[in-house]
Amino acid sequence: MLCASLALLAVHRAPAAPRSRGGARSAVVSPTTPAPLPLVERFWSKAAYLSHHSEVLGDALAFAAEAHDGQRRRSGEAFIVHPIEVAIILAGWRMDADAIVAGLLHDTVEDTDVTVEQIEGRFGAAAASIVAGVTDGAAVPASQSQRELLLAISRDWRVALLKLADRTHNMRTLEHMPAAKQAAKSRETLDLFVPLARRLGVEEIERELDQLCVSYLGEERPDGPSLLDSLLEDERIC
Repeated sequence: MLCASLALLAVHRAPAAPRSRGGARSAVVSPTTPAPLPLVERFWSKAAYLSHHSEVLGDALAFAAEAHDGQRRRSGEAFIVHPIEVAIILAGWRMDADAIVAGLLHDTVEDTDVTVEQIEGRFGAAAASIVAGVTDGAAVPASQSQRELLLAISRDWRVALLKLADRTHNMRTLEHMPAAKQAAKSRETLDLFVPLARRLGVEEIERELDQLCVSYLGEERPDGPSLLDSLLEDERIC
């Protein structure tokens, strides 16, 4: 059950051609969009506690860089910056190697021609399952996507922290998005991800996300129960 999984998580927490899509991604840029060296060095410094997994982490970093090569974000920076930043956040929580690998690869299935099966064949079932858990299906309604996310969290609590890390970096760079998108993402963050961070006991992320939302919405707050609370009351999930 998801409710039990969230409670346990709070306790346990101590290559293919890219395709362009809407949102934070722009058209494919050539010839290459490498990751900035200082960012890569920061990743390795943050993940130093996983030195015995350096080979698989290096393989995942190279795989993600190749898959996202040619893609840029709205800010103009290489797209690979985003998954590395997400992996750095996860490493700051001292997540295991499968979670860090999933952080590096989390957008490959949604934004490139890489498949979950390719990830499983190269990096194992655990990392592939986490990536699948945070990947939105094409043309899936938001309500269905949110339920699928919570079901994925019930199967593997690492999905929750990867999704929080992903949303945190996206909110940190939200200034590059159109005003309507800023407002919509901020409202969703207040309604779903701030309560999720609170339930998981990730207080620093709860505060940061809340403050980032305030910068776009002022003191606007959802009326009534949060979306997360409503979803958790759904008998099909919890």
